[in-house]
Amino acid sequence: MVQQIATEVGQSVAAGAPLAKIVVPDRLRARLRIPELSMQDIAPGLAATIDTRTGVATGEVERIDPAAQNGTVTVDVKLTAALPRGRASTRTSTV
Repeated sequence: MVQQIATEVGQSVAAGAPLAKIVVPDRLRARLRIPELSMQDIAPGLAATIDTRTGVATGEVERIDPAAQNGTVTVDVKLTAALPRGRASTRTSTV
């Protein structure tokens, strides 16, 4: 489902710029940046909770990026329950 389009037809965009926001409601994931020094406690299959500022979403660590960038490692968390009502934010997270 296309939720938002961030560009106009014929518009030039920089490499890496967002073009559109696509949502597949039954396959939501959170992409978290975890400090590299905290990664010894993270493993695939680990239960996770994400504070969305409107509630708490639960999930499971699905993928860990093999390379760190700027001192952080990207961790994908598959959400296992419905999101809390309201706009979700993954700024504050606990894995």
